[in-house]
Amino acid sequence: MEKQKYLYETIVNKEAIEKVTEDREENGSKIQITREVKKIKPVKVAILKPDRKKYKEADIFYAKTISNYLKEGLLPHSLVSKRYMNDGGPMTESEKKAINAMRDRYNELQEEYFKMETPVSEENNKRRGEIILEMSEIQRVIKEIRNTYSDIFENTAEAKTKNDTIEWWVLNISLVEDENKEYKLFYGDGDFDSKTETLEKLEAKDDEFTNEVIKKLSYFISFWYASGSDIKKEDFESAEEHYDKNVSNYLKQEEAKPAEAIVPVVAPIAAPIVEPTVAP
Repeated sequence: MEKQKYLYETIVNKEAIEKVTEDREENGSKIQITREVKKIKPVKVAILKPDRKKYKEADIFYAKTISNYLKEGLLPHSLVSKRYMNDGGPMTESEKKAINAMRDRYNELQEEYFKMETPVSEENNKRRGEIILEMSEIQRVIKEIRNTYSDIFENTAEAKTKNDTIEWWVLNISLVEDENKEYKLFYGDGDFDSKTETLEKLEAKDDEFTNEVIKKLSYFISFWYASGSDIKKEDFESAEEHYDKNVSNYLKQEEAKPAEAIVPVVAPIAAPIVEPTVAP
């Protein structure tokens, strides 16, 4: 796949155990000390840039999937939305009034905040802190009320198809570097069902490195799918910064402490010493 183009390339660190051999001289004898140490190796992963054929395959998958969901009885988004609009919407009148009141209060607080004179006095600074806390609480409550009804639209044919299509892209454009330093499709070849089986087998292994590869590539591909075709390398870099800081905890504790060596194995040598070769 050397000639393939990539939407984005990055790395996932992998913890490995390596044998390190050292030559020493003790009490007039030449010895070799072999010890095992933990090392962190960077493994390249990438998102394959889709060509026209791949986009066409994705469109066909979407069309077939939404058709199947509709046949199974799931309602389209337009019909669900129309039903709730005819019924006055999913929220009760009291909830609508509460949200409107909170929005008005939010606007009042925002106006008060920006009207404060500069430089800010100690008293005004305290008030600013109170305003920010109250505004944050208003946003939290409104979000909580809206989330109560979000499941209504998550079960439409379009929402289910969108989730399946994101998974289709993840299974078809995830690349990982192999032992020969060449990219290979992480989920192999085959149709959607066979690749889904491969995903399930990889998850069943419960290997930390494998799980991180799945999680990281899925995160980036979902980000790309939601952002559209205009996404740039800088956008991926910003997403990765957010991912590393707020999403993943992989190897963070290990990176914070030095690698621990296992107790050395000492072997006397009668023959002349040959410079040992350490695996890269």
